[in-house]
Amino acid sequence: MLYFVRHGETEDNLAGIIQGWRGGNLTEKGKEQARQVGLKIAEINPSIIFTSDLDRAMQTTSEIIKYFKPNTKALSDWRLRERSFGIHEGKAASKYDWNDIFKHSAANEDYLTIETNQLMIKRLRSFLSDITQFDNINENIVIVTHEGTLNIINKIVNPNDGYKKYDNTEIISYNLQDLNN
Repeated sequence: MLYFVRHGETEDNLAGIIQGWRGGNLTEKGKEQARQVGLKIAEINPSIIFTSDLDRAMQTTSEIIKYFKPNTKALSDWRLRERSFGIHEGKAASKYDWNDIFKHSAANEDYLTIETNQLMIKRLRSFLSDITQFDNINENIVIVTHEGTLNIINKIVNPNDGYKKYDNTEIISYNLQDLNN
């Protein structure tokens, strides 16, 4: 079973800033969220944890893994990153019409700097294909990532679903077979 976890609360989350590929630091609340999810996930005895290479996911992983067995591996992978928002990163999210952004409106060239769903699906399918090569794939695996990434994972499983709001440190689980369709 694959357990996807959104990173803990960040300073940019609180400020309503578009993070994308920016690093981002966890707040104290975000660190506590990560510790709580670590306690919860430790019960499933994961064999490995994969994480986005962005700071906020790495910080979440470092808190979570404290509760796992000492020999649990943690591996970072850039393909688990959030969607790139290009020139919009670091700006206030409230300035944007998110429906237009996710349609990648051709009427505004600024939207063309945003990573498309198709590109995200391609990089995430590549990641999923690669993890099937691990010897312990039939065991529980934890994957720390981002809200946009969780939405694309959900789109792979449920192509007709719309955008969903995922809370910080929310856990979503899938069978690997569901993701290889």
